[in-house]
Amino acid sequence: EKPRRTFLVNTEDSSGNYLRSCRNLHNCYLGSNSEDCGYLIPLFDSRDCWYGWAMNSELTFFSGTMRSRNIAYSYSTMECENCIYCYQCYNHCTFCIGCVGLRGKSYCILNQQYSKDEFFELAPRVIRQMQSRNEWGRFFPPSTSPFPYFESGAPDFLEPLPETELLTRG
Repeated sequence: EKPRRTFLVNTEDSSGNYLRSCRNLHNCYLGSNSEDCGYLIPLFDSRDCWYGWAMNSELTFFSGTMRSRNIAYSYSTMECENCIYCYQCYNHCTFCIGCVGLRGKSYCILNQQYSKDEFFELAPRVIRQMQSRNEWGRFFPPSTSPFPYFESGAPDFLEPLPETELLTRG
């Protein structure tokens, strides 16, 4: 097998490929000006982000974010903060749980807006219920993905998965 070429420019303590001006990255690809991140494709101007993709984001986990902060288990959030399990929320959504397609909303659970006090009373109950059903701490299941594995960017950067493994994972 032919060895792969590695493109790491002005990068220290990092693994992955196509990285520029990065520090302390683990298994990241197509990134620049980022640090203390892991398992991201792509990443730009981001800090402390893990799993997914991040552009000008900070403190994200299992998410795909742009200009966002403190996001977990969410995908396609832009300019949001303190959101968990959200999908396609934009324009400064803050403190949202399980929301889809919101713009500029705050203190929402399952797209229902609450007062700040109601939100902070209800949010721990929602989290406890998710924990009891073993849903908390897991990303959306592969069956909810808008793209099949081979139509995503994953096979371009990672070792291809055998078809039997893809079927097992859903």
